[in-house]
Amino acid sequence: MSGAPDLYADFPSRFKGELCRHLWQYWISKLEGRIAPEWGDIDLMDIYDIAPHLVVLDVDTDTSPPAMTYRYAGTHIVMSRWKIDTPDPTGRNFDDIEHQYDFSEVTRLYHECIETVAPRHMRTRYDALDAHGLKERLVLPLILPSGGIDKILSLRERLTENAIDQPVSSLAAARLRRNPPRS
Repeated sequence: MSGAPDLYADFPSRFKGELCRHLWQYWISKLEGRIAPEWGDIDLMDIYDIAPHLVVLDVDTDTSPPAMTYRYAGTHIVMSRWKIDTPDPTGRNFDDIEHQYDFSEVTRLYHECIETVAPRHMRTRYDALDAHGLKERLVLPLILPSGGIDKILSLRERLTENAIDQPVSSLAAARLRRNPPRS
């Protein structure tokens, strides 16, 4: 892992999904001795095979808590949000969009990444509107030339996905009542 600080050495052993491994290797390759790459170092065409599973969030640290705006949402992310009124969050504030499930863990992970300017990872169960299973999320900082946080890359990989015919939570049920399945 050339260029990777020692504190990142154990990260690859945490991943179950190939998409997380791929993004991690790409991000590490762009470090060039810094704590994180800059946005200008990232070319989504270099990682087009995983880009559908990515979101890029602009981070404004002049607010408290830091404001996040969706710069990019991959097609897989948008397609999995089809039962939400606005499936594509691009250009919208993170706090203003509807999520399919309790997003508090993800929000915590994003804020930890912003505060520490360091990668974050989690694996957890999910309960979405039309599926449930196990997912993995890798959150990576992108910095300004000054070293401050600029953006975060977030990859969501569903490791298992079980389609469901009916909602499995009251939150999902309420959303389905507002947005019935399309025929």
